[in-house]
Amino acid sequence: MDTVFIHGLRMQVLIGVFEWERHLRQLLLLDLEAKTDIKKATRSDRLEDTIDYKTMAHRLKTFAESESFGLLETLAEKMAAIVLEEYAAVSSVKIKLDKPYAVRNARTVGVVVERSRAASP
Repeated sequence: MDTVFIHGLRMQVLIGVFEWERHLRQLLLLDLEAKTDIKKATRSDRLEDTIDYKTMAHRLKTFAESESFGLLETLAEKMAAIVLEEYAAVSSVKIKLDKPYAVRNARTVGVVVERSRAASP
């Protein structure tokens, strides 16, 4: 299985459990790894035969920035569901969300979720 990835996608999201966080967009960084078979694309050299990571990045960023969330876990789970629902060629996805400077003296904190088509509801 092959991997299409996006690393370090910057998003400004309303996220957090504290009242002040509900009114201030915060920087999140997305890393995504999507397992897929790219053999057809390697033979055809056509974008239509692979995952368009630009479109995927735009879809996830637009989703995250248009909603508000209490937990990183919730956002990561919903992003994984979007990928599995909207990209049939993806067999599994790994989503990592970083929330830089959320904890004093830590560069970043975050979550990683891994979901597969077989395990999705």
